[in-house]
Amino acid sequence: MAIAVGDDVSQPLQQHAAAITRYRSGHGHTARAPILGADHEETLIVLSNLATSRAMMGDYTAAVADYQQVYDRRARVLGPDNPGTLRTLEMLADTRASAGDHEGAAADFQQLLDTRNRVLGPEHEQTLRTRGDLIHQQSLLITAQQQTPDQEVDN
Repeated sequence: MAIAVGDDVSQPLQQHAAAITRYRSGHGHTARAPILGADHEETLIVLSNLATSRAMMGDYTAAVADYQQVYDRRARVLGPDNPGTLRTLEMLADTRASAGDHEGAAADFQQLLDTRNRVLGPEHEQTLRTRGDLIHQQSLLITAQQQTPDQEVDN
């Protein structure tokens, strides 16, 4: 059975591209920030949505930068234990992982795991999922280190 690739596949990518275009033309974050403020939740939601669109388009560098901004602002305004702040940290870690930055993703997942252990407890579903995500990133790091020959510097 053959699967036809057509408009059904390209439509979501076109929607993400259109979202990025709207943002760049002043209909998104840049339009809301002066009115509501850079730290307002509506402004951060738009910036987070932009990060998601950028990640979907494969622009991981910009997506990570956007998610980092959202995380920093939410942590400062809402606190590091706020569920929205923690979800943003998870999205940041996932995006780093998608970009191949397994070290950065592991660091983010470790921070997220420490917080969820403290706030939700070690047996909570989100804590257990985060532990699995961290283990996965650590295993990818170990695999990468084993595949990269050690290079000793001769002085």
